[in-house]
Amino acid sequence: MGAPNLGTAPRRYKAARLPTLMPRQYIEPVLDHFLILWLALLSVGRIDFLGGNGPFVLTPFLVISPILVASALWRTASEGWRLRIPAAAAQYLLWVSALLGLLLASTFLSYDLPTSGRRVSLLVVQVYLVFLIGMALANRPDPQRLLLRGAYAGLALCLLFSLAQVVIWITGPLGPEGFRNVVDLEPRHYLRVIPRLTGASHDANFGGFLVLFYTFLIVLLERPSPIRTSAIAVGLLLITLTLSRSAVLAALVLWAFMGLNRSKARVTAPVTGALSAVLAGVTAMIVLSPEILDSVVRVAGLVGHRFSPEEGSTLQHAVVSVRAWEVGTESVKNALLGIGYGNARFVLQDLFPGHEYGNFHSLFLTLFAESGTPAALLAIWIFGRTFVRAGVYRPLVAALIAYNLFQQAHSEPTLWLILLLAWVGIGRAPDRVEPPVRGMDPAGAPL
Repeated sequence: MGAPNLGTAPRRYKAARLPTLMPRQYIEPVLDHFLILWLALLSVGRIDFLGGNGPFVLTPFLVISPILVASALWRTASEGWRLRIPAAAAQYLLWVSALLGLLLASTFLSYDLPTSGRRVSLLVVQVYLVFLIGMALANRPDPQRLLLRGAYAGLALCLLFSLAQVVIWITGPLGPEGFRNVVDLEPRHYLRVIPRLTGASHDANFGGFLVLFYTFLIVLLERPSPIRTSAIAVGLLLITLTLSRSAVLAALVLWAFMGLNRSKARVTAPVTGALSAVLAGVTAMIVLSPEILDSVVRVAGLVGHRFSPEEGSTLQHAVVSVRAWEVGTESVKNALLGIGYGNARFVLQDLFPGHEYGNFHSLFLTLFAESGTPAALLAIWIFGRTFVRAGVYRPLVAALIAYNLFQQAHSEPTLWLILLLAWVGIGRAPDRVEPPVRGMDPAGAPL
């Protein structure tokens, strides 16, 4: 499928080429290795190159992404700007930009303008960096290979971080203090007895979802082999060791939708609505009646307590959900623009005293309370539209939606990469692709 025939062919101009510092046969592997490294380090939150002394956490994503964007632009310029921008990518960017605009508008009436402004600025930078690098990935001849290698590297990195946490749990802190300020390997724990292995993330819940993301890409893109089977087993083990109910729920949803995909069932709009309603109902039952979850995933001893009805965080989810609704409906201003992006902690001090990142434990409730009803509804529409368009990525998008019903991952680059991959179709089974032309293809070439 190529560009439509618009009648008179547009006049073509000779595009300027920038001189290359190295032959093309060397540029291509360098760019590919950068993309693989970027995918592996996508949501590594345990490394702060500022050592905890900066106004924000300077993660590998924020260091590598500008370098990768500059490298991709230089390569594109050196080839006369031969760039392919799918029409679906432009649509995605339009809707996500509208959402970011609503989040930005909420900051001007926030409780704490500096905090809100800093956090929304970081989010904007993050979203657009992911988009630009996603387009660089889409313009590679074999994005599937790069995604697969990045997934293997990312899963291996999560395993290494988890093993380091086990060692530190047993032996105590490792390395000099300066190193520990930059690379945080301190394990999280449950009841100060059981370590929760979070992988490359600080948060056990998102650490589990990040492993699920990499594992899904390996399942989707790799051929059956002993290495693939071993990687899947490692992924499932790491998800379990996070002791995260949100990650386990996301994994179960992903598994269910993968079975649906294998059955070749058509996902029409009514089916999508029905499945979404069932998912929302089951998820609400888990939150409001935690004994249901307990009867399914109960295990012995202290691990069993993690999934029990008496477990504190289960009840806490219900409390913060009610608080989000109260905050969002407190006034017309709150209903329209919320209390300001990133300002949830100011209305949750009684529940999370002194916690800088206190939140409502749900992406959609957080957007409703912090940025207003239009922002929340637009986010729901973006997720729903992505689910409909997702194709082979539909199980992963369904898992992402389930996860964000009880957690919030919008500050993680992985969420925006998943939405972009699914919306545009980057890395899916390749269709017949026509050679790119100079400049942008207004109709979008298939990927």
